[in-house]
Amino acid sequence: MYEIDNQGELPTLNRLTGKIVLCGDGGVGKTSLRKAYLGQEFNSNYLETLGADFATKIIKILYDKEEFQIKYLIWDLAGQPNFNSVRTNYFKGSHAILIIYDVTNKKSYENVLNWIEEIKKSLSREGIPPISLLGNKIDLVNEKTVDDYITPSEGIKLSEQISSNYFDQKIDIPYIETSAKTGENVEKAFQILSRQLVKNYLDNIDE
Repeated sequence: MYEIDNQGELPTLNRLTGKIVLCGDGGVGKTSLRKAYLGQEFNSNYLETLGADFATKIIKILYDKEEFQIKYLIWDLAGQPNFNSVRTNYFKGSHAILIIYDVTNKKSYENVLNWIEEIKKSLSREGIPPISLLGNKIDLVNEKTVDDYITPSEGIKLSEQISSNYFDQKIDIPYIETSAKTGENVEKAFQILSRQLVKNYLDNIDE
């Protein structure tokens, strides 16, 4: 269910609150992506997230010539295995999920399917919200500081595999390459989710 946000200048039905969950292996850049989206400074030193971090951001989006305001509740989940037992509760009630891997870390790419299974298990009774797949740290590839990395075609192939084979019905899972360091495509990733959130909300109203 979507929560109507009663603060702001827009009509009540055009103000939404959406819970977004960022998940993926430890060290893939979830916290850095969140900070980049919030306009905070990039920190190259890795600090492990303990449990979950939380932030909010209010944005406005034009959808079908109508303006909507979304208050994002952004949950950044720890990726380490020792936090498996506590993550389930954070997935519940989510309106959108970003699954993130590091394009220079093949293991984090391979573990995306494990994250899909965890999401399915956590949300089996609620249905699956919009999901996007992000290949992060693309700056390392652009700067040619690494020789071995996950290619864009591999990222697209994985998103299509998940879309077609892992849910009761086919769902669209966009694939986006991002850099928390340079900001490349960070805004785009959230814009795609924003449009899907509004679409789902309007579809629910029409039902």
